[in-house]
Amino acid sequence: MLAASGAGWLRCAVMRTGIKHLHVRWALGASLLLLPVALACWSLGNVLREPAYRHKPRTYWFHQLQLTMVSPGGDAGVADRLQLPGHRYGSFLEKPETVAEAFRVMGTNAIPLLVCKLSQSDSSLHRRIQVWGHRLTHRLPLESLDAERGQATTALLILSPLPPESLRQVVALTTNADSRVAVQARYILRRNIAPGLTPKPAKGVVLVR
Repeated sequence: MLAASGAGWLRCAVMRTGIKHLHVRWALGASLLLLPVALACWSLGNVLREPAYRHKPRTYWFHQLQLTMVSPGGDAGVADRLQLPGHRYGSFLEKPETVAEAFRVMGTNAIPLLVCKLSQSDSSLHRRIQVWGHRLTHRLPLESLDAERGQATTALLILSPLPPESLRQVVALTTNADSRVAVQARYILRRNIAPGLTPKPAKGVVLVR
């Protein structure tokens, strides 16, 4: 049933964004390849009772997070906002300090979703959908996993020092096959070991795919 709903979601997304040149069979196949991570995060946000702050759910506050982006060399910068075709990330509706307070109040209840978002890995299929979707509609049909990893990094730093089990999950991600996942996880680990280390504010907005 979940697989069917996931396939239906992608078909609707394809029709809604105008990508009518994609074959339905290809679209359904794509949905099956994207389902594992999507369903894992969906279950955390919907099956479990979602934490809230000021009557707004955890997912709302997640989308308002600043983005902590870490370079391959380990340097980090923070962007307040990021706008991509069809998607907005960051503090468009809430002040960063309010968002930080929301995550401190939700506490460890927010961590499973954050670790899930941090661990999302870009597949070649995800990148192809983004490229072709943008060419056909001038919009990105899927969320930017780079942006969401940056937001998850911000929230996990807000909640640092992390509890032992959560820290072990972050440690496991430091050797992830996707270098973009690994570099973000290593930075979070460094910040937990050396709390005085702070990222620099980013000059302007860095566009990420």
